[in-house]
Amino acid sequence: MGKLNRLKPLLTGLLVLLLSVTAASAFSDTQGHPSEAAIDKWSTEYGLISGYGDGTFHPNDSITKGAFAGVIDRMMHFRAKSPASTFRDTAGNQWEDAILKLHANAIYIAENGYAEPAAPITRQQAVTMIARAFDFAADSILPHYIDDDTIAGYAQGPVSEMAERGYLEGVADGYFRPNEPITRGDVVRIFDNIMSVMVTAQTPLSQDVAGNVLVSSQGGATLRDMYITGDLYVAPGVISTVLLDNVTIGGETRNFSHAASVEYRSTSAPTVLPEEEPEQRPPAPTVPADTGNTPASWLTSVDDGETTANPVRPSAPSDSGRTSIDDGETTHDPGRTTRNPDSGQTPNDPGSTTDSGQTSDSGRTSVDNGETTKDPGRTADSGKTSDSGRSSIDDGETTKDPGRTADSGKTSDSGKTSIDDGETTAPRPSTPATPENPENQVPVDTPTPAVPVIPENPENQLPTNTPTPSTPVTPYIPTNPDFGLPTKPVSQWTIRDVYTPGRTTGQYFTYQGSRIPVYAGVRARNVYAGDFVWRTGHRLRYVGGRYDAKFGVDVSAYQNRDRSNGTINWKAAKADGVQFAMIRVGLRGTSTGALRADAYYAQNIDGAMAQGIQTGAYIFAQAVTIAEAIEEADFVISLLRGHKINGPVSYDWEMQDSSYRVYGTSPQMATACAVAFCKRVAAAGYTPMVYNSRYVCYIKYDQGALAPYMMWYPQYPGTDVDYPYPNLYYQMDYWQYTDSAVVEGIGRKIDANIWFKAKS
Repeated sequence: MGKLNRLKPLLTGLLVLLLSVTAASAFSDTQGHPSEAAIDKWSTEYGLISGYGDGTFHPNDSITKGAFAGVIDRMMHFRAKSPASTFRDTAGNQWEDAILKLHANAIYIAENGYAEPAAPITRQQAVTMIARAFDFAADSILPHYIDDDTIAGYAQGPVSEMAERGYLEGVADGYFRPNEPITRGDVVRIFDNIMSVMVTAQTPLSQDVAGNVLVSSQGGATLRDMYITGDLYVAPGVISTVLLDNVTIGGETRNFSHAASVEYRSTSAPTVLPEEEPEQRPPAPTVPADTGNTPASWLTSVDDGETTANPVRPSAPSDSGRTSIDDGETTHDPGRTTRNPDSGQTPNDPGSTTDSGQTSDSGRTSVDNGETTKDPGRTADSGKTSDSGRSSIDDGETTKDPGRTADSGKTSDSGKTSIDDGETTAPRPSTPATPENPENQVPVDTPTPAVPVIPENPENQLPTNTPTPSTPVTPYIPTNPDFGLPTKPVSQWTIRDVYTPGRTTGQYFTYQGSRIPVYAGVRARNVYAGDFVWRTGHRLRYVGGRYDAKFGVDVSAYQNRDRSNGTINWKAAKADGVQFAMIRVGLRGTSTGALRADAYYAQNIDGAMAQGIQTGAYIFAQAVTIAEAIEEADFVISLLRGHKINGPVSYDWEMQDSSYRVYGTSPQMATACAVAFCKRVAAAGYTPMVYNSRYVCYIKYDQGALAPYMMWYPQYPGTDVDYPYPNLYYQMDYWQYTDSAVVEGIGRKIDANIWFKAKS
């Protein structure tokens, strides 16, 4: 928690001295108490709970229900009040007014017409009333304490929610003890956990706050030049304007007052979070001026904390054993990290444009072992890239694959190239990628795909004993029935045939020194720092109120091969909370461009569906032409034939460095490929989705053109970050937030995702 500025008005020099002496003086019986700091803050500074005349606070004493009502009312200043005849035992009581106010606002807990103002308030009563006062609604009831079964039904949701948010830390051990009286020390500890700063005066406040802020001043408040990482609350009793002058709010603004307005000046509502948070992530290294837009990859995790420098950018410090990509973002084929050569080179991406207008000076791209060919679509500074330390698939091809950390980084020594843990196939001649023609058309001689590639190795064939789903499931119905694909041969399609550029708003934000346009009609991010809490097993829980969040995983053959019997136990995974799964069905090689089916895709799809897990599919894409994107879509459609799914089909197009065949693809062509894929799978009856890292999202894709389709976004905050959140300008549908989750039936270091499902 940040230190607080003195909020009370300073009347005279003598009063300043008296306040300083008071603030510096601890109660005689709170020194060394776990709640000492919170008591000094909420009693001395805010006057929420008074001490006694003898200089004591009695932190371990109970507090009555009436006095507790008074504490909440002093904080919230409720205006509505129930009739005096509401309770039989409040007439003449000093807390009558506060009790009637809390009752009118559906907060107070009474029984059979009696308020019992002099009775000690129990722990479950106190926590429930606090949760009601701040509208902490429970999404679900989760176990937290050994004695959960002794918590009353009315309190189960509030206690679960408060514990899940971390607001009960320090006030309960393994037992909650719901019927015991809550202590005065625990009361202030809870309020201190919830609220970092309470604004009690109209005096302008200017300080950064790590946590939530409550405006309690009835006359309103002025907050100026501040960054609040959590939420801003406006108490019900505030009756004047709350002015936010150059204030960034990481969470949301919750105005409980019907009389007060929140006025934004030199800021926006909601506020876009800053791209960098130095206190949470290492600063980005300086990129040479002529690179402007480089692939979204800094360091790549190799295995359990090992990192190697990526030639795409200068080395940056690692982030808690993971690899940081653009302020915490980790970009790779969902679920897997792979070793990259450390050449010390920083290639440009000539397919991207920046304000500088500069591009690479080489015009050459690596083909194999230093051989180079002229390729106007892909350039690199050095003309070649190192192939050491990469997992070879076809003539040096690197496969970025979900769900697995590369365990060797070695290339095959037999003249064959490794596919999956020892499976091999004869190498194919390396063929340079076809350059884009000046009209941005697909080359005329590009064949339209008809038959998907079937692996030659029998061990890589599809399993024949895949289970049949127990109940039929209807596939997704696309929300955009106008697919808009041309009727002429695919080889003749141009970018203009496939999509119309999105309309921009005229607003911009900055990313890597470039001005990024804001597209009209695309949802701005609607989840914030305070919406997530970490749980054990690298699990994040969404505690915001705007979505029905679901927990899911994405897997590929690598997860199967990590299992002793080659089979994921989807029943166990479901029991462990998995509600949806994205299954890799295939991939295109990053070098040769060969299409391959995932060896276990059918088994995984049918197994997940049989357990009632919502199941989608994705392909690791490397299309550089519209025809190749259509080929990838048709490949996926052919593989899904005979298998029912009820989740989206995702296009996972990635570019990590200059060794990837998509390196140098123009934003227009990259967008056209994504749109063509989405329209093709939508026409086949599936709901399309696009997986994009922040770099691809901002630099490579026209988000206006992709607005009709779902978005899947990867970014990995560390579990030591107090306020994890996806720091993207736009709202994603799926957020892949870790590659290190522990999931029963699948294993460890699993990709975990949150689906922000719109509330029905």
